[in-house]
Amino acid sequence: MIKVVYTGTREPGEVSGVELVHLPMLARLALPLRADLDQELHREGHPTRHAVFFSRNAAEYALDALGRTAFSATTVWAVGEQTASWLGSVLDQDVRHPAREDFVGLVEELRATIAADDLVVSFELEGTDRPLEEVGLPCRVVSVPTYKTVGTNWDDLDGVLRRIAPQWVVFASPRAFDVFRENLHHRVVGDCYRVAAIGPSTRDAIEQAGDRVDFVPERPDLEALLGELAAG
Repeated sequence: MIKVVYTGTREPGEVSGVELVHLPMLARLALPLRADLDQELHREGHPTRHAVFFSRNAAEYALDALGRTAFSATTVWAVGEQTASWLGSVLDQDVRHPAREDFVGLVEELRATIAADDLVVSFELEGTDRPLEEVGLPCRVVSVPTYKTVGTNWDDLDGVLRRIAPQWVVFASPRAFDVFRENLHHRVVGDCYRVAAIGPSTRDAIEQAGDRVDFVPERPDLEALLGELAAG
């Protein structure tokens, strides 16, 4: 049995061989969506309309605001297989996802699929450094900030971690890592704990901050990541 601290926003499920402690570094807040968005999704003149979700958080907030029927006449995309599977079950329709389950993979798949007179509506995290409307897709793209995250303040994160004594700390986003470091007064996390990142984007951000990443799974899947850590 290994002890793992997970810093993401969503409470993870149980994984055999893992004692999991959830210390969320971010809180999620829904944003009001633009008033004409439902009309935008059904605007005439676009033979195919695509709705793109970069996370389950974005999908949940968009569905809460617009309802399932808003996407009935759209081609729905998710960046990863897990979000695609969940969305497909909720919408009762096929949801596409790229073979390479990250931002670059989704952009490549869209470039190979969309036509110049299509419409792409992308539901995103506010303040993302990679809004889809800025990547130069060959059609009209509307980026919709759907939710935001705010950092949580831990009065004594160092003391909490000493009591837990984890073998691993897992990060699911660059922002969660930044807040973790801030709460540790900018100490190098890798000097104290073994660090796992959910995917290459988070790994790159951690390494660019001068820290170390000890493990990245082949696919950005939290349960699979934890299972691999437990297996050694």
